[in-house]
Amino acid sequence: WLAQGDYLLQKDSQTVHSGKYALSINSTDKGEFGSIAYALPTHFNGETVTLEGYMKLEGVEGTAGLLIGLMKEKAAIAYADMRDQNIQGTRDWEKYSIELPLEAKADVIHVGGMLTGKGKVWFDDFRVMIDGQDIQSLQPIERAQPPAQLDTSYAQGPHIQFEKLGIT
Repeated sequence: WLAQGDYLLQKDSQTVHSGKYALSINSTDKGEFGSIAYALPTHFNGETVTLEGYMKLEGVEGTAGLLIGLMKEKAAIAYADMRDQNIQGTRDWEKYSIELPLEAKADVIHVGGMLTGKGKVWFDDFRVMIDGQDIQSLQPIERAQPPAQLDTSYAQGPHIQFEKLGIT
């Protein structure tokens, strides 16, 4: 899991929608934002990536929501979150979803949740889909690697023998 912001992020075994654990984000006096995301390799072809998940809110004065980010070589190329839906207040577990067009050039999908402002939010039962099909049921595809990633000739160092070059 990847954490951002300055809120308290933790695994919770007491407040869950199902299973053993949920993830929670709890605001702090000094913070303004917190998010947690999981990175998935994009070994799938398709048009749209969807994240479904359950959220429970307690005293949220800012906004809470799901998020999806597409990355290429560690740089964001597309992003969507639920800030514009103004999800706040105190709510019991509810199912939410968010979609983003899947970019063929993306090599990683980040899925997760976020909180801005005061309050606490729990996340549970995430489900990631490509074109409506759960990724756990999809057959991963092999993506061609660029030639530079296939070149391993320097993986163990340059193998230069400085003595033969007259350098000591």
